[in-house]
Amino acid sequence: MTIRKKDVKIGGYYAIKHTSSPYGKLSVIRIEGESAYGGWNAMNLRTQQIIRIKSNTKLRGEVKLNPEFVSAEATPGVAKWLRVVAA
Repeated sequence: MTIRKKDVKIGGYYAIKHTSSPYGKLSVIRIEGESAYGGWNAMNLRTQQIIRIKSNTKLRGEVKLNPEFVSAEATPGVAKWLRVVAA
């Protein structure tokens, strides 16, 4: 599922496959704003680093926090992030 450039929301959460991720793992990012050089500035929520997303093709899908998630210790097996499915 490719996200169109016009559908990317500032402050939105997205799953990406970032090149610095070992073994091609997906990371969750928050879009901070548009980059002066094109694309968006985003924060990787796992590493707390600011990264630049050059193209909407890097975005794998919008995600949201699971309302049933409390903590990993209290709720084993409950995913922290849920993918938003278009209606």
